[in-house]
Amino acid sequence: MDDTLGDAVQGYYSSSDGEIVVISENKSPTVSTDTLVHELVHALQDQQFGLGRTPARQDPSMARNGLIEGEATLVTDRYFDRCSGEWSCIEQPQSSAGQSNIDRGILSVILQPYEDGPAFIEYIMSNDGWEGIDDAHSNYPESTAQIIHPEQYPDETPTNVSVADRSTEQWDILSHAPTRETVGEAAVNVMLRHNGIISSDESSSYAHPVSAGWTGDELVPYRNNDGKSGYVWQLEWETSKDALAFYDAYRELLTEHGAVERGKRQFVIPEGTFSGAFDVRTEGTTVTIVHGPAMESLDEIYSIDN
Repeated sequence: MDDTLGDAVQGYYSSSDGEIVVISENKSPTVSTDTLVHELVHALQDQQFGLGRTPARQDPSMARNGLIEGEATLVTDRYFDRCSGEWSCIEQPQSSAGQSNIDRGILSVILQPYEDGPAFIEYIMSNDGWEGIDDAHSNYPESTAQIIHPEQYPDETPTNVSVADRSTEQWDILSHAPTRETVGEAAVNVMLRHNGIISSDESSSYAHPVSAGWTGDELVPYRNNDGKSGYVWQLEWETSKDALAFYDAYRELLTEHGAVERGKRQFVIPEGTFSGAFDVRTEGTTVTIVHGPAMESLDEIYSIDN
């Protein structure tokens, strides 16, 4: 995440300092016009509404950014529309970010608020105008699902998923804030799309029937005394049909990475980045995925009756 952000970000607005920070390796840094306009919108948002603290978990943080970045992106686009005709704008030198350390999957997750946010803003404006956007700053979206499907905002809020700690003494929840994570619909979509399991919907690169039924999730990372890691990831879906569609897609994902079946719901990937054992089960609208370094670790990380 740090490497990708470091190479992809040209500048940002710091609400704690009230300053726009330009990232450049040059002694005389330059910033592109679109980056400058975009960050000035953030400064205006902070002055008018206060950007406040970012939620600790990934999905609500990205949902908040869907509003904030969506508005800034839309205003920037409208600025350039006027520069091409109505206004005479000062040209600024273009700057380019590095590309060497960018992970394309992570980048796709990071970009979701920028790509889907403007459409979310336009949807709110079509119903309530700019006043509706102002009101949204005091009632942030709670999930990327609301950004991808703006008709869900503000009434269809995410399901609160809480994974029970069923680990043995050998395993502890990773002591890293946040100790529990919400992955969210956008990242679920990227996971399946980036690995070639699904293709993008034409109307939105983050909308697909397999991920659209998401209503909530929680991922809990673990580490044992030997420093090996694992996790429990539980996802909730609108219907059992939605849960089964994701269950099948995830099993296909494991197969694509060389997984070998070790029972009706357990798999082992013998080598590579995603090596280890997986237990994938579905019950009703819930899908639970347990990952550990070896088969025997699965029951140690999340012990439940077969």
